[in-house]
Amino acid sequence: LQQPGLLDWPIEETRLLQVRVPAGLRDRLESLAIHECAEAIRQSPLRDRLALGNSELLYTLYLAITESRIRQGRSIALEPGQFLSLIDHPASSAVKQLTESLQARGCASFSDAEVAGLAEYLLGFEALLSPTSASDEIDQLAAEMLDIATERLHASLVDDDELRRSLTMHLTRLAVRVRYGLPVHNPLVAEVAERYPDVQAVAVDLGELVGERIGATVNEDEVGFITMYLSGALERGHLRPRKRAMVVCPSGMATAWVLVSRLQAEFPELTVAAVQSATSYESANDNYDIVVSTVPLTVEGAEVVVVSPLLSSSDVRSIRNCM
Repeated sequence: LQQPGLLDWPIEETRLLQVRVPAGLRDRLESLAIHECAEAIRQSPLRDRLALGNSELLYTLYLAITESRIRQGRSIALEPGQFLSLIDHPASSAVKQLTESLQARGCASFSDAEVAGLAEYLLGFEALLSPTSASDEIDQLAAEMLDIATERLHASLVDDDELRRSLTMHLTRLAVRVRYGLPVHNPLVAEVAERYPDVQAVAVDLGELVGERIGATVNEDEVGFITMYLSGALERGHLRPRKRAMVVCPSGMATAWVLVSRLQAEFPELTVAAVQSATSYESANDNYDIVVSTVPLTVEGAEVVVVSPLLSSSDVRSIRNCM
């Protein structure tokens, strides 16, 4: 079947379509605002950014499908960090102008989230069409990171295929963010640094390694993501050394077990090895890394943290500082 481009798409050479288009799909295409989207793109600076391959055609189709979805009342959902990273990018400003032009042609109104989604699709095109050997370099960098993590954290990490895939995928996204100046936000960076200080120390060094290879500074948000991947692998494989704790509570066993329950909820990496009264703890012969007590006392060879039976937020921080 020989025909011109999609809905009079201007092309220099005739193209041959060797497939049959089902009637339902043909009707669906005809219902899209393809002409309006194509015209808006032609008059937009974005056309110069879509000059490679068939990017302009594909982006027109994507824009038209997005417009149709919005008219049907179906909206895109982005995570806050992803949204902030995209909406602050210069590409979103250009996309915003495009969608306003489209709205002036009688099409749907695009929210900021939709604009961010269209900007991400645009940047994805540019990343895919840019000739690069980055894939092999990223694989090699991920392998080096895994070797360092294996040496400093746990020998079993070298065999963790899920961790290897996660690091590779994150490095790929990081390279795109660096290439296009995309900001990144990690809302858990402070929490993971506090919870996994040993893993954080390794992640900081890995971040410096990544920065040297890509020629850019890897900020603390990116380091936080590396920490999360490493600590997640350690937790998943039960590879973190568990510290032993003794709980001392003179107020009765009911109070003691409330405290034990709170400790287990807040510190899954902590093993409560014994529960003692204030009068019997001195007879305990086992060695403990930390003693959590509701009364002041001294235990040789172990950190002692005095807490309330209900374990307040300040108590949690005190225990964390001793681990």
